[in-house]
Amino acid sequence: MEGSSGRGRMDSIEKDATEEVDEVKKYHKDDYPKVVFLALTDFRDSLTLTDLTLNTEDGRSICVHSTVLAAVSSLIWVKLNERKVKNFRVNERKPADTRAGSQGWSLNLDPEVDCVGLEAVVEFAYTGLMSSLNEQNVDQIQAAARALGAPRMLALCDLHEEKPTKPARDNKRETLSAAEQMTINLESIKQMWMGRVGCDVRLEAPGGSVLGKYSTSLQGSLSFELSM
Repeated sequence: MEGSSGRGRMDSIEKDATEEVDEVKKYHKDDYPKVVFLALTDFRDSLTLTDLTLNTEDGRSICVHSTVLAAVSSLIWVKLNERKVKNFRVNERKPADTRAGSQGWSLNLDPEVDCVGLEAVVEFAYTGLMSSLNEQNVDQIQAAARALGAPRMLALCDLHEEKPTKPARDNKRETLSAAEQMTINLESIKQMWMGRVGCDVRLEAPGGSVLGKYSTSLQGSLSFELSM
C-alpha cells in the first residue's frame, strides 16, 4: 500500500510539472502603449530612425516614423503598401545578401495641408491627443485630417464643434481617452507588422528569424505577443 501511495504521489508531481511546462504565461502592462509611444516620440525628436519626411506647400517639413503615421492616416498606409510591393519586386532581382531594406522617403502634401494641421496629425499619431485644437485652427486641422485620411481626428473635430451648441446631455458620442487612442494606434502598427508592411530588419537567432520594423521592433513589435 505504501508503494502504491508513493507511486501516486510521484504521478501527481509529474502531472503538475507537465502542466506547468505546458502552461502559457501571459504578461500585461496597462501603460504599455504610453511607454512605447514615449520612446518613439524621443526617437522622432532626435531624428532617430525617422524614415518619412512630410512636406507642406509653404516649405515646412516634419520627419516621422512612417508606420506611426500610417496608424492614423490611410494615405500613408496606402503609400507604405505600395512601397512594400515595389521593394518586393526589387528584392526579387537581388541576391539574398544584398537585398535592400526600406529607404527613407518623402511626401509632398496637398496645398490645403499647412504646418498647423500637419503638426496636429503628428501629435495625434504619437500621443493620442490634439492639444492645440481650438476654434481658430479647427478648419486647418480638419483639412489636414481629410487630406491624410484620419477619420478618428475628424470625429474629434466634429465633437469639438458640437460642444458650444449642444448641451452635454444631448451629446451622445463619447470621446476616447488619449490612452485608448494610443492603444488603437499600437494595434494598427501590430497589424502592419503582421502584414510585413514597413518591415526592414530581419533579426536572426538560432532556429529562425523575425522580420520587423526597426523602431517598433526594438520598442514594441517583438513584445506584442506578450503584452497585447
